[in-house]
Amino acid sequence: MMTVNGIRVFLYIALWLFAVVTLGLSAARIHYTLHIPAGDPLNGGQNFYDPIVAELIATSVITILWVPWVVSTITRTYDYGIVSTFLSETIGLFILFVMWLVGAAIATSNWGDLAWCHIYLPCRVLTALVAFAWMGFILIFILLIISVMFSVANRAFRQPMHGRYDPRSSYATSYRV
Repeated sequence: MMTVNGIRVFLYIALWLFAVVTLGLSAARIHYTLHIPAGDPLNGGQNFYDPIVAELIATSVITILWVPWVVSTITRTYDYGIVSTFLSETIGLFILFVMWLVGAAIATSNWGDLAWCHIYLPCRVLTALVAFAWMGFILIFILLIISVMFSVANRAFRQPMHGRYDPRSSYATSYRV
């Protein structure tokens, strides 16, 4: 049976993989729009970039850098003070939650229905980019829910995010709730 930490680590690794794919797709989109081939009808053949793609690049880079630190903090028992608590994890997840939501929502608003142009590679890249942005958002949302639920159930917002403690065992028998 998997533990809460095992589920969290698995979800963080999946999030890291989705962020890497999102970064790659965003980079492909930026490269395409900044180097539009001659004769391409997109934007009259003029180079440009989509600001939301730049936001998705920033979001995925922050996620790629943040996830290994969180996974190492969860899997080790060393505490780094306030930055390794459930509260800091929840704050970090909330910031990423907002960034992934904004990126996915605006990308969907811009490129929601590209079924008509799936014969072209740039349209397939955009469709995959929107899909991976939403999948990253969903994983962040699930991780945020798990972290908040665990913290509330165990009154653990100020406890280390590795969760290897039993605050009830440190009290005398007469003080147990």
